[in-house]
Amino acid sequence: FGGGIYNGEWLIKIEDGFLARDHDKDDNATLTIRDTDIKGNTALNGGGIFNNKAKITLTKTHVTKNTATDSSKLHRVAGGVLNNEGRVKLDDKSLISNNDPTNCANTVEDCFN
Repeated sequence: FGGGIYNGEWLIKIEDGFLARDHDKDDNATLTIRDTDIKGNTALNGGGIFNNKAKITLTKTHVTKNTATDSSKLHRVAGGVLNNEGRVKLDDKSLISNNDPTNCANTVEDCFN
């Protein structure tokens, strides 16, 4: 899950480009992605982004040409962004499009399949 980015319930610290040893469970942790292209990734589900019980804000970010390959249809299949019991917020300059088989599988507000 999450070919490009997986965002879960854990607070992870990255310092100077390296993962810090400390990490804690934090249900209020938020990932903000700015001025970024998330493109050409593949995963079982959430080819671009898989958000699991967490919060993501996309600002001036494009999620395009990502693929989900879950053919079993046990889950909602989203090539772009799959949101599972979390919250994904898009600004008006962000775009989720041209993902296969759907952009968000109806899991993200303001994302059209």
